[in-house]
Amino acid sequence: MSEVTVAKRDRHRNEKAKKPKGRYGYDDYSSSPTSKIEVGQGLSCGQMCPECQKGKIYPATSRKLLQFDGNPPVSAKRFEKEVLRCNTCLKEFSSNERIDRWMPEARSSIVIFKTMGMPFHRMANIQVFFNVPLAESTMWKQIKDMWDESFKFIDERLHKLASECDSFYMDDTRATILEVKEANKKLLVSERRSCNTTVISTSTEEGHQIVLYITSNKHCGENFSELLEIRESPIDNIKVMADASSNNLSKLSSEQLEKIIIFKCNAHSRRKYHELLNYEEAYCMWFLKEIGCIYVNDRFCKKQNYTEEERLEYHQRCSKEHMDNIYAKIDELFEEKLVEPNSALGKAMKYWKNHKEGLTKFLYVAGMSLDNNMVEQLMKYFIMQRKSSYFYKTLASAKILSGFTSIITTCRVNNVNANEYLNWVQENWLKVQASQGSNYMPWDYNEYKKNLEAENLAKLAA
Repeated sequence: MSEVTVAKRDRHRNEKAKKPKGRYGYDDYSSSPTSKIEVGQGLSCGQMCPECQKGKIYPATSRKLLQFDGNPPVSAKRFEKEVLRCNTCLKEFSSNERIDRWMPEARSSIVIFKTMGMPFHRMANIQVFFNVPLAESTMWKQIKDMWDESFKFIDERLHKLASECDSFYMDDTRATILEVKEANKKLLVSERRSCNTTVISTSTEEGHQIVLYITSNKHCGENFSELLEIRESPIDNIKVMADASSNNLSKLSSEQLEKIIIFKCNAHSRRKYHELLNYEEAYCMWFLKEIGCIYVNDRFCKKQNYTEEERLEYHQRCSKEHMDNIYAKIDELFEEKLVEPNSALGKAMKYWKNHKEGLTKFLYVAGMSLDNNMVEQLMKYFIMQRKSSYFYKTLASAKILSGFTSIITTCRVNNVNANEYLNWVQENWLKVQASQGSNYMPWDYNEYKKNLEAENLAKLAA
């Protein structure tokens, strides 16, 4: 069996092992309502056992059961207010009870379904199947109202907090905005702008992860430059992880580039060899083995829970030799003319030589991963939307839906229930406006829940 076949088999086994197995149990549904079913039959604690007529019955381990029900994304209730009218003055009397037309749960459901990749027209069809019809324009209006009332302040606050962080992972993926596409038709080819979605991931000093999605007719470098413009702290020693695309840092000044520590993604460089396995198996397998040793060292550091400094020291001790081997091999193949520089393998090796400083930065500076895979994974949430909804109509709609995707994904990576958080913000929208989103970040909701549970326990104890 060839080494390539063995590598593919091992990769398949690892991917298969990562898939979840089994079913979810009773404890996985802690937020679902719980109903207690009494024993009945006239039995109660302390009574004589009706079976043996000798012992007494006391509480035992309860049976935990699950029942699943089905509902549309948005449900509806109908109310009829009784009205009484005077037959002389024609004055009408009815209850003063207010019935809100749109509950926070309904609007949150629309946002979550949309950001998870379900287009409005598909959601409208599903609603019809459940006899709860909703127009596409109605759903969009609810999302826009949510944004204007409170969530634009949350999004602005996330951008502000992200700008003050010291390490960034970022990348671009294509997008389509019809408004920009129409505007491009009136411009010269050199003036036309392509549309992209930029994904930026970072973490605050408190350890809260922030994920930003920015969809516009700007590329990653422009969006990152705008993020740094609202930064108040100096940009000295900011760490940035990206691939080698010229768009990632093109709008930064030379002074800024001197202060920023740039890391390049080793996964992108590794992939160039992996794509050539069927054509240059011997050389590519050698390079992949050396790169694989570096990743084995990195996994060992994670398994041992090393600090960033300990991880840096371990890589300097154990991974530097593999990096030196890779570049020595590249120089040897070029000098002895064993590989044509303009061939596919030659271009892959030149990529490594051209970006040596960024690819080897992990050997000299602590605090960043070997690659940009985290952002590649986060990008899948937007790609899932793009596969179902091929385009945005305007720049404004792209900004709103990208903002909601940022908020919901930030909830997800911080282990916050996105549905409950969206409801909480809507219920406190006036306070959110007054505070400009401060104290209403996703992680603040977990603190709010803890305080609420503590208050409830104190009331029960009293």
